[in-house]
Amino acid sequence: MEHPHSQIIAINRMPDRIKGLIEKEKQFYEKHGECLTCSKIKDEIINKERIVYLDECF
Repeated sequence: MEHPHSQIIAINRMPDRIKGLIEKEKQFYEKHGECLTCSKIKDEIINKERIVYLDECF
């Protein structure tokens, strides 16, 4: 074996850090009525930050 160590594993419980991120996303949606990622993207478009290419389709 070229790489005998494990690189991908599966566990039967969600890590606490991920649970926390999901909970924050849910709270943001309940408060603002849109997902946090969509809100961030909208702000970046308005502020012209991190935009590589933008048109009506992409």
